[in-house]
Amino acid sequence: MVLQARKGVLQITEKVKHIPSHEEVRNIFNETYNVFYKKWRNISNPDDWPKLMQEMYEIDAKYDCDLCRQILLELVKVMQDEFLKRQGEK
Repeated sequence: MVLQARKGVLQITEKVKHIPSHEEVRNIFNETYNVFYKKWRNISNPDDWPKLMQEMYEIDAKYDCDLCRQILLELVKVMQDEFLKRQGEK
């Protein structure tokens, strides 16, 4: 929420967020899971993490909505935890 003052009156307004359409929701789930997650889920080379993160940022910028951002964050966390487990660090 944003608090704005206009002519001595305080108003509370909501920041406008991009709400994905049904088609965008379908595409977000497809691209984040079927493309991104399946490609990177077995990441084993630490040098590949910058590439993974770059791809994540590109997908985030493409859809620019909270739904996509949250899915990507959770998927990266899962992949990181699995990577560390395989490396014997967790």
